[in-house]
Amino acid sequence: MRNIPLKYLFLSLGILFAGSVGGWAVTYRLAGKDDSIEFVYWSILIAGGLLVIQAVLCFRAKRGLYSHLIFVAAFGLSIVWFMMCLVLPVMWIEAVSLCFRVGMLSLLVPLGIANILEAFRRFSAKWAERGEQLFAKEYKHEHATVNWYQVTKSLNLTGVIFIPGLPQRLVWLPSLLIIPSMLAGLSLRNVYPIFSIFAWGIPTLLIVSFFFQMIAYNLAQAAVVRKLEKKVGSVIQSVQ
Repeated sequence: MRNIPLKYLFLSLGILFAGSVGGWAVTYRLAGKDDSIEFVYWSILIAGGLLVIQAVLCFRAKRGLYSHLIFVAAFGLSIVWFMMCLVLPVMWIEAVSLCFRVGMLSLLVPLGIANILEAFRRFSAKWAERGEQLFAKEYKHEHATVNWYQVTKSLNLTGVIFIPGLPQRLVWLPSLLIIPSMLAGLSLRNVYPIFSIFAWGIPTLLIVSFFFQMIAYNLAQAAVVRKLEKKVGSVIQSVQ
């Protein structure tokens, strides 16, 4: 397993910085200078903490495929933070009641958990079908290496925005409505502020929950790799 290039850390830094600056600008516009400064404090704490964790995982990734997958999952949190910076400023808008603000953000909890569980469920089902056979085909015992990319590619894993209770035949609908809803929320922010928050915020939370699903896919893979390492008695490396 080759080291993860430092460019990915710099890319993560850029994503975290862009999200934080964007969130600060939105907070400044909607809530004023004092609240935007408070947003900056929280941004430094959260974004800085994520970057430190990613840096540690980046340098540990050379130890094997498991560590590599954990780093990829942690990298996904940078995108999550970027998207959250589009909706977190609503917490500082005093014109909208706290009940509405907290109520909207609290939707992320069931959506995020549902998408994480769905990712583990889907990966487990795909792996149970022929994961062991694909691994055995690609694994080189003498070097303890595997073409993990080929293994996961053959599993045909795909991600979709998952909403609990939404019929399978309608899974395409949220993706179709996200952009029009966000544009409507942006254009009506001064006329109907409460509607605007939900029209803008809920699609953003759906996107965030989708990235939680992508992160969970990597964590599910890492869990399987750990079990395989115990089975083969070696630290598994990936050739890609």
